[in-house]
Amino acid sequence: MSTPSPCQSESSPLAASFFAPESVRRGTPRASKSGRKRAWVLLLVHLLVFAHILHWKLRGKTLSPLEPSEAMFTIVEGALNAGFILFLLSIASTLVLGRYFCGWACHVVALQDGSAWLLKKLGIRPRPLKSKALRWIPLLAGIYLFIWPWFWNSFIYNRPRPAGSIELVTSDFWKTFPGPWISILTFFVCGFGMVYLLGAKGFCTYACPYGGIFGVVDRFSPGRILVTDACKGCGHCTAVCTSNVEVHREVREFGMVVDPGCMKCRDCVSVCPEGALYFGFAKPAVFAKAKRKSGHVNKAMFSRAEEVGLVAGFSAALFALRGFPDHLVAGTSRLFVGEEIPLLLAWGLAAVAAFAGVYAARLLRSKEVTFLGAPMRAEHRLTRRGRWLLAGTFAIGLGVGFAGLLQAWSLSAESAWKYTLPPAAPTAPTPDALKAAESRVARIQRFRPQDPILLFRLANLRGRQGRIAEALEPMIEAASKASPASRHEYLEHLRSLAVAAFGGGDSKSAASALEAVRVYQPGDPVLVCALAEAWSAQGDTKKARALLDSFLATYPDAPGVRETLAQLPQ
Repeated sequence: MSTPSPCQSESSPLAASFFAPESVRRGTPRASKSGRKRAWVLLLVHLLVFAHILHWKLRGKTLSPLEPSEAMFTIVEGALNAGFILFLLSIASTLVLGRYFCGWACHVVALQDGSAWLLKKLGIRPRPLKSKALRWIPLLAGIYLFIWPWFWNSFIYNRPRPAGSIELVTSDFWKTFPGPWISILTFFVCGFGMVYLLGAKGFCTYACPYGGIFGVVDRFSPGRILVTDACKGCGHCTAVCTSNVEVHREVREFGMVVDPGCMKCRDCVSVCPEGALYFGFAKPAVFAKAKRKSGHVNKAMFSRAEEVGLVAGFSAALFALRGFPDHLVAGTSRLFVGEEIPLLLAWGLAAVAAFAGVYAARLLRSKEVTFLGAPMRAEHRLTRRGRWLLAGTFAIGLGVGFAGLLQAWSLSAESAWKYTLPPAAPTAPTPDALKAAESRVARIQRFRPQDPILLFRLANLRGRQGRIAEALEPMIEAASKASPASRHEYLEHLRSLAVAAFGGGDSKSAASALEAVRVYQPGDPVLVCALAEAWSAQGDTKKARALLDSFLATYPDAPGVRETLAQLPQ
């Protein structure tokens, strides 16, 4: 990529035809006053976030998370939450002012700006890597997150529209947020990792689904960075832009900034030595036409083969970390590393893996390679930095490769499971088929221990082999980890295991299964009677009588309970 010159020579024909005739001010761009203001605003945003969390901790419930990703639950489940309202307000503000919300209120932008500032203090000045192909990722991510679920449910599954509800207050504030370890990993990957490899706004450019939506809306916004005739084309505006926008070229060609990546940080306005830039209202970018050609042609940073490699690497890494959507290809799921990898982190990791892979390929085949101005390979030899970059890429490749292996095992387990069910198995499956399916499910379940579906399948396969006692533990755990909507099915299977255990003379296993079900169905008289009979069969008649007496005290008219109590031995 050609780096814009810090100054435009007054002898340039462009300077004579467009810029003011006075000599161009040369020198290093001054510090942005707008950057300091924005830092304070973003700090205030984070203080408000902490106050929100503190309010939940102290009161037990609070306003539902003000996070745009929460809008997905409103779209799919019909539950109006604060995140959806914030998402609508941010889209509305973007339609009028442009991407001010991104630049002045986004916590991830604050993370990237802070990371860039610290790297600069360490003498590292990240430069943006520009891929034409991967710039589409945020928009595709936004469509997948906010539009695809609605389309799939409405037009493919033909599911009825969910009944509307209001959930502006919640007591389970942290339900949709990751735990501390994943949060720390996200902090480093989406902050330092992406800024170092991909530039100051690397996450916004190549991963953020909200940015993908805001970028489209920004094209229709009249809020623009505009220019006056005082501009001399010194390039200071582009030099300080952390949104990777070529401000000097765009104001020269269009009289305003039209790049949807512009987040209205106003750094360019603040540092302009002529005071020629300002924020105002003009024709939306979608209708803008170039008034003059700059004559400048951007040299592509990546060849066509490398662009293909970036897309392939990103897709492979994303599949390894997230799998396919279950409604498209059943059996794969997100990677589990103590807890499941969330979507934003997966996109960030996939982007880092893709760019690192392409640069590693350059290191292996090219004579000269530089990165951030430092030589990585010189005179056919890797430098120390080159070796570190290659080693880091190798480590990333190992991690992604192992995650891909887990996804392959998941598909294998899914195939083996389906082979034991109709119509793949029109007759009862053979013991070998059940054993093979159990082995494959158990292999992947070790790496996804929180997955209730895998736990259920493991229990089901053991139960169908007659190993009732071994099936109980995973089935009980599956019921505890299942969502309320699917838990009923698991409880019914626990009841079936209890009946099978009791019929086989294993009253202890039957009692364990029934106790687990009673946690969720405490008022079921049939369940209580069966549990009392299981305890009585173990010789603990006193405990069985106490259970029935206690139940009758709460439900005196429960059918069958008094009869069961009368039949128990004294």
